[in-house]
Amino acid sequence: MTLFNRERALGILNDATVRLTARAYIREISREFSLTPFQAKKVLTSLVQSQDVAYQDLYGSTYVMESFSKPVRITDRFFILPPDIESIAGPNDIDIRIIAGISFGTGHHPTTRLCLAALDRLFFSTGSSDHLQGRKAGDIGTGSGVLAIAACLAGMSRCTAWETDPNAVSEACRNVAAKTALKTG
Repeated sequence: MTLFNRERALGILNDATVRLTARAYIREISREFSLTPFQAKKVLTSLVQSQDVAYQDLYGSTYVMESFSKPVRITDRFFILPPDIESIAGPNDIDIRIIAGISFGTGHHPTTRLCLAALDRLFFSTGSSDHLQGRKAGDIGTGSGVLAIAACLAGMSRCTAWETDPNAVSEACRNVAAKTALKTG
């Protein structure tokens, strides 16, 4: 198998300013690792087989994206994962279960990562967070609801989420309802 750095290969997807087709991703892998196109295609195949990336059909075209079929560690404390995947979190970790949809919130978008890092730091890295426990938060442009859910799991008693996109509203409601069912069920 061709040697490559998995994190750098995934970084190509994260750093891209546009969605990459398989052909474009192979070209970027080839350039990044000085590989032949055949070797770069093997790298893509191995990333698909390990479920690190997946193909996504969008408007009649197929793109490569990071997969959401296993837990994604976002910070020292937060994991995001699909509802039907077994947790790998430790006793001090927090699982945020999200049903993947078209809204941001599966942990691959930089804004989601930065906001969760801020929540992690706010609640867990600066000493006592007793002054935050039981308080209220807001999530403007909630998307999948991931940040609102994370705020509540971290200790906020309530988080009001705002969204204008009807698809995102539906996804956020579905994710919050699933989280509520897990807590009460």
